[in-house]
Amino acid sequence: MREIVQRLKNHKTSIGRCGGRMGGRHAHLFVLATALMLLAGACSQGKKTPDVTSDVHVMRHSQKGPVQMTAFVDRTSAQVAEPITMSLTVKAPAGVTVQFPEVGESIGSFDVLKSNDTLDIPESDGRSWKRTYQLESLNSGTQEIPAISVSFTDHRQKKSVTDSLASESMEIKIVSLLEGQADPMQFRDIKGLVEIPVATVQQTSWTSYGIVGGVLCLIASAALFCWYRLRKELTVRQWALKQLADLEGSGLLESGKTHEFYCKLTDIVRFYIERRFGYSAPKQTTTEFLLAMRTESLLQDAHRASLQEFLIFADMVKFACLDPSRGEAEQAIEKAREFVCTTSQEDTKSQSSTPEQVAA
Repeated sequence: MREIVQRLKNHKTSIGRCGGRMGGRHAHLFVLATALMLLAGACSQGKKTPDVTSDVHVMRHSQKGPVQMTAFVDRTSAQVAEPITMSLTVKAPAGVTVQFPEVGESIGSFDVLKSNDTLDIPESDGRSWKRTYQLESLNSGTQEIPAISVSFTDHRQKKSVTDSLASESMEIKIVSLLEGQADPMQFRDIKGLVEIPVATVQQTSWTSYGIVGGVLCLIASAALFCWYRLRKELTVRQWALKQLADLEGSGLLESGKTHEFYCKLTDIVRFYIERRFGYSAPKQTTTEFLLAMRTESLLQDAHRASLQEFLIFADMVKFACLDPSRGEAEQAIEKAREFVCTTSQEDTKSQSSTPEQVAA
């Protein structure tokens, strides 16, 4: 204000010199305009924009025994949710190891965004360990970064000594740009229920959907009934020959799956015997099954000898890791087909077979 008054005096002196050339009224107007311009300039210079982010850093040193620690924060103030970089540098002589604490989700009122460790770096006077944190705070006001404790072990003596060293706490001023406005961390009460009109579907649409669904169900039921009747009419011989044909066209031999091919082939033959003669062959070993065939005289000698040769060779493939050739596998399926054709009767139906067994 003193500066403004002095400038007005200087201008008044200069105006007085020019008074002879100007009228009194014009001189007073000129003085008033000059005063307003000086006052506006002084106000604009006196008004400063607050600097929220400070470039002033914080550094704290601490020492215990042979270990020194330096805590560094890159600023003393920051905005809400603005990242702050903090580092801990620990120096120790050779023979001393340092262990940083586990990295948590927060340090005091600050959230840990990320951290990075640079461990056991050799230096001229010992070794150093460094951890860097990136922190942020959603709370305004003066916030404290608490002391962080680092453990170390001195191996230079006969008996190792373990101790810890803690950094000094540091205060950071967190400034909110929303001061004077609503606090985003304070939640407002839930408002009342709002009814949302739901578009109603026309009754004719639901009726159409029901009719279409019913027709599809009838078609599926008719197809299932026809399939069941068709499968039920198969004789034992027809079922076995169809299973052998499906196995032959499955591509197992072409893909080199000989072991799986012989397992399926023997299962078909055993299930055929069970349905043809009513004897539970699939639940017995090959030795037990062949002995039962001979004891109960279910097969003729020629058929029994052919079946014995077939099953023993199949067991060698399944259990003795025998690797037959493609021709031997094709010959095996032909022997199975011949066995079915010579032991079956066209008029024998699979009366005892269930639909699940037929589809197996």
